[in-house]
Amino acid sequence: MYPNGCPDPYGKKASYDYALRAVAHGLSPKWAVINMKLKAPMHILSSLLVIMGIFFLIFGYHVQNRDRMASNGGGLRGFFRVLSEDIHAYRKRLAKKRREAKSAAQEARATREHKKSDRKKRKKKKSSKRSRRSKSSSRRSKSRSSGDRDRDIELAPTGSSELGNYDSPVSSMLS
Repeated sequence: MYPNGCPDPYGKKASYDYALRAVAHGLSPKWAVINMKLKAPMHILSSLLVIMGIFFLIFGYHVQNRDRMASNGGGLRGFFRVLSEDIHAYRKRLAKKRREAKSAAQEARATREHKKSDRKKRKKKKSSKRSRRSKSSSRRSKSRSSGDRDRDIELAPTGSSELGNYDSPVSSMLS
């Protein structure tokens, strides 16, 4: 729209280029123009809202702590003394919470490690008992020692054995 060498002191060239680019990518031309026109006022409004928010925050703090400020010298001097006291108290509370959380974490870690060491001791005792048994028993029991865990499992009845009227071909051959 404009030649490349043309100066753009008010940003109009960039605004129109943005609107044309938005329309070229399928956006609504109406909203592109509205956005182009409202961009600067919205920047100004948002900066004003931020400044007003900071002002109200300071004003509210001043109203809340007016007596403390007066006892600490009044004016800006009292304001900054009270502010520094509050910051110091906040940091103390934060440090106390951190210490409590750290000690609680250390206690939890110690109990976990204690439980873990107890489990290891129990496993070690069990494994030493197993090794004593396997040394005293015969070769046949040694080969079964890996299947010790399977001995305690009961076999569930299968569906075919529950049917009373089913005759297996093997049972007829045996009788």
